[in-house]
Amino acid sequence: MNRLKRTSALLAAAFMVAAVLFATESYAQVKVTVSSEIVKVNGKKMYAHYVKKGETVYSICKAYNITAERLQSDNPIIAQGLKEGQVLYIPYEIEPQGESKSTTLSDTTATAAPQGKYIEHRVRWYEDLDDIALKYDVDKEEIKKLNGLSSDRLRKIKRLKIPVKEEGDNIENKNNGEEENGEDDKNEGEDSNENGDENEEEKPEEVNEFGYRPLPIIENRTRVMTIILPMNASGKVNGNYMDFYAGALMAVNRLKDEGANLKVNVIDMANNVTVEQLIDSEKVKEADLLIGPIRSNILEQMIEYINNRQIGVVSPLDPSADTLVEKSPFIFQAPVSAHNQNLYMADVLTEKYNSVAAPAITIISQQGSKEQEQAQELADLLREREIPCNLLSFKLMGVNHNTFRASIQPSKNNIIAVIDSNEPFVMDMLRNINLLGIYPEKITLYGTPKWKGFESIDMELYFKFNLQICMPYHVDLTDENVKRFISQYRALYKNDPSANSFNGYDIVYLFGNALNQGLAEYVADSWNLSAKDYIEQNLLQQKMLQQNFRFLRKSDQAGYQNRSTSKVSFNHDWSISEQ
Repeated sequence: MNRLKRTSALLAAAFMVAAVLFATESYAQVKVTVSSEIVKVNGKKMYAHYVKKGETVYSICKAYNITAERLQSDNPIIAQGLKEGQVLYIPYEIEPQGESKSTTLSDTTATAAPQGKYIEHRVRWYEDLDDIALKYDVDKEEIKKLNGLSSDRLRKIKRLKIPVKEEGDNIENKNNGEEENGEDDKNEGEDSNENGDENEEEKPEEVNEFGYRPLPIIENRTRVMTIILPMNASGKVNGNYMDFYAGALMAVNRLKDEGANLKVNVIDMANNVTVEQLIDSEKVKEADLLIGPIRSNILEQMIEYINNRQIGVVSPLDPSADTLVEKSPFIFQAPVSAHNQNLYMADVLTEKYNSVAAPAITIISQQGSKEQEQAQELADLLREREIPCNLLSFKLMGVNHNTFRASIQPSKNNIIAVIDSNEPFVMDMLRNINLLGIYPEKITLYGTPKWKGFESIDMELYFKFNLQICMPYHVDLTDENVKRFISQYRALYKNDPSANSFNGYDIVYLFGNALNQGLAEYVADSWNLSAKDYIEQNLLQQKMLQQNFRFLRKSDQAGYQNRSTSKVSFNHDWSISEQ
C-alpha cells in the first residue's frame, strides 16, 4: 500500500478514537486552611499550599497574610490562572491569618530521654544533619557516633538518637517559626502536651516506603493529554509523524477500553501555528501533560511557559532535545541520547574486558563521519576507567592493513567496536576483519543500532563474530503482545507498523496510564523527593512493545532522561537474544 493510501487510512482512523470529555465545573469560594507542609525552596522555608476546589487568589492571600503581587512573584504559574491541585510556595516568615493545622507545623518531635541519655528525633524529609545538630545544640559528630552513621546522609533514616548534653536537660519541642524568631513562648499552651495534644504529638509521621513526606493526594478526575505533531494534514503529510500518530491512536483506544478517565487533544503544529498561538490554545491551557512539540528548537521556545506552568512535557522523537533537560525539571526526554548510549556501551565493553583473558579493545570509526566524535568519547570513557583501547579511523575503502593487523591479533580476545552507521563502510570493515583469518571465538564485534536495518551485508558475519548491538529500542517478534499489536495495526491501517508506530504507541500508553495515576501532580511537586522517586521507580520504569523505559532525573534541578538501553546479541548458534 503506498504512502498516500496509508495517510488517508490514518486520517480516517483519527475520527474513530473515542476520548472521554471533561465537563468544566463552577467552584464556589471556600475557606482556606494554612498548609501543614513546610519545604525548603532555594534554601528558604516556604509553605507548600495545594490549591483546592473553590480557592481564589484573594482567599489564599487573605489566609496567608500576603499580597497578590508577592504571591505571583513567588509563583508565576498563577498568571495562567489557579488550577486545582497546583502547589504554591508562600514565604514562611509571613504570619498567616487563616486556620492552621498547628500540630503538624513543627520541624521535630522529641520523645522523653530514657535515663537522661538521649532523646529521639523524628527526621523530616527536608532536614539534614546540620539542621538537626543546630536545633539541639549538639555536635553532629556526636549524633553520628550515637547512631552508628558513617556519613552525613540521612536518606531513609526515620529516627535519630540525640545525645543529651547534661543529665536533666529539658529539650522542648519548638515550632519552626519560634526558632527563627526566638519567640519561645509564642502560642504557649496551644501545641503542648499539657493541653491534651499528647496523643496527637506521638502519632508517627506519615512517610512512604522511601522515608519521604507523602505524595500529593490524587483526585479522581478527567486527565487531559495534548499531543502536538507536525503532521501537516492539509499539505504534504510527513509519513514518519503519521506513523507515530497511528500508534498513538491505538494506545488511546486501549486506555479507553481499560477505563482510563482521559481526554486526548491533538494539535497539528505544521499548519502555520506559532509558539505564541500554541501556548494560547485552549487545548494546551487545559492540558495536564503535553506530548510534543517534536522539534527541539520549538520546545526550547516554550521553556519559560513550561516552567511557569509547571506542566510535564514529553519530548518523544528528537534526541537533540536532551540538552533542554537541564533547563526545566518538567521535561521528559524519551529518545536515549548519544551520550547515554555511549555510557551504556562503555559499561558493556568494560564488563566484557574484565571477563576474558588477554583482552584487547579496538574502536573503529570512519574519518570525517558524524560518529567519529562519538567513537572518541567512547574511548575517553574507557580510559577514564583505566581500560586501554586502540582508537582507529579509516577512510572508506582506505584501511591501513598494517595498523589493522597490529591492533587485532590472533593471540588476543579481540573486542572490536565499529562506531559507524554507513553500510558500505561497515561492509568494508567486516570484510577486512574476516580476511584476518582469526578464529571467530577470538572476536566479539559491537555495532550501532542501524546495523539491524542493513540489507546488503552478509548476515552470516553477524553470527560468526557474535555481533552485539547496544540499542535504545528493540522489537521482539516472538512476544505475544507484539504479535497482537501488529495484527491490530494491519487490520486498521492495511500496513505493517514502523518503528515510529511502535514509538507512538509506547509513549502515549506509558504516559497516559501514568497520567491517570497522578503523574501531573507529582511533576508539579518537583521538590518532593517522594514524588521524584515514585516517578523514577514506579510510574515511568516500564517495559513496552519496543522500548524499555527508565526515566531518571539528570540532576536535582533538571528534568528526566530515558536511560534504558538493551543489548541485542547475534549468537554463534544463529539465535538472537536481548539483555
